[in-house]
Amino acid sequence: ALEPGRVAARGVSTTGSVAVANAPGPAGQVTAVSAGSAVVSATDRATGISGQTTVTATAANVTLQFITIFPQSDSYLALGYTLQYTALGGYSDGTSQDLTQTVTWTVSNAADAAISNRPGSVGLLTPLAVGGTLVVATDPTSAVSANVVLHITPAALTSVAITPETATIPNGLAQPFTATGTFSDGSSGDVTSTVTWEVVSGSAKISNATGKSGVATSKGVGLSTISGTDRDTGLSATATLQVTGALLVSIGISPPS
Repeated sequence: ALEPGRVAARGVSTTGSVAVANAPGPAGQVTAVSAGSAVVSATDRATGISGQTTVTATAANVTLQFITIFPQSDSYLALGYTLQYTALGGYSDGTSQDLTQTVTWTVSNAADAAISNRPGSVGLLTPLAVGGTLVVATDPTSAVSANVVLHITPAALTSVAITPETATIPNGLAQPFTATGTFSDGSSGDVTSTVTWEVVSGSAKISNATGKSGVATSKGVGLSTISGTDRDTGLSATATLQVTGALLVSIGISPPS
């Protein structure tokens, strides 16, 4: 009996479930390609004398040797996002197979993450809290398993908005702008002091000083465009400031009475 991939005999022709080499060097090498029996014959070219034998190929006992999870260890995921895991099985005959749908998915820290075994979302991980967990894939038949490390980070900034979007002030006065960030978990927060403020066009000035971030001052009549840009992500937003003529704020009479 011969398992697929093993040499059993030598010859020059084959039938059935084996392949035989005729090339110089490996001539006569028989390799099983599927389970079953085959007749292998050898014929002398000069005399026509031949002989034959029967070779039986048996099914190999293929076993799952290991599982590889993708993405692999030390992945990072921000709150508000999800991550799809896949599992690839490696077998004793050198083949591999996608096991994503057939393994059982678990996490070591259920307080920080949850992973699905439901049809349609198998292997989909949802972060629950900042921290970390092992993601484990286990073959239910052989108990072969693998795990990878996942780090869960705070929610990521996804957009920036500036208020007011448009403002009008008399020349010589100041206008405070506020930047609000929206994050991957759906939350929002004031990022006025963490964005970089800039006058994209126009004559206005805007401050990045502590305690005065986002405060624009006029330096002449006209329209200015203001931007606020997150330093880490590069996300930004813009607003416009219209400066009009100076406004009368007081009257003095001289000489005084």
